[in-house]
Amino acid sequence: MQIFVLFFLVFLNSSLQADNQSWKNQDAYVQLSSVVTQIPNLGLSSIISGETIDMVKNFQITPNRDAVVCQIPGLYYISCGLQPATIVRGVSGYMDTWFNVNGVAIPSSNSRQYVDENLRVSQITNNSIFQLNEGDVISTGFSSSNPYIGIVYIQSYLSSEPSVTSYIFSAYKIR
Repeated sequence: MQIFVLFFLVFLNSSLQADNQSWKNQDAYVQLSSVVTQIPNLGLSSIISGETIDMVKNFQITPNRDAVVCQIPGLYYISCGLQPATIVRGVSGYMDTWFNVNGVAIPSSNSRQYVDENLRVSQITNNSIFQLNEGDVISTGFSSSNPYIGIVYIQSYLSSEPSVTSYIFSAYKIR
């Protein structure tokens, strides 16, 4: 009987420890994209929304689809791609984009792309690694130097070619 009780206590203790640590080996990923043109508020930072949820596991999406909420703590690789462009001809300027965690812009996550009136479409890609805790809120901020520069969705007219999204955001737990 004593051996059975000892075995049961060891089993119960290891089960409780496993439950407390179960998040360590769980996958977590999210991918959002946008098929709309978005213009940042001039002179203010704006948040990009990804109205299309491509895939999600162990993240929550905010109601406005402009941020994701981490549910599993860990080390994450986060990436985004934007299609900055002029909305009208004859405009030049730049667009900045960066990551926010819990509403705070993250240093060293900003990228700038100049958009020339003769080359109206460009590409910005940001990549970073973050240590995230449960409940951390991640978003992508953007701003432009001209009210006619934004991120644009380009509809493909070929059935064999996918359209160009204005924005894509991905986060993947690497450890």
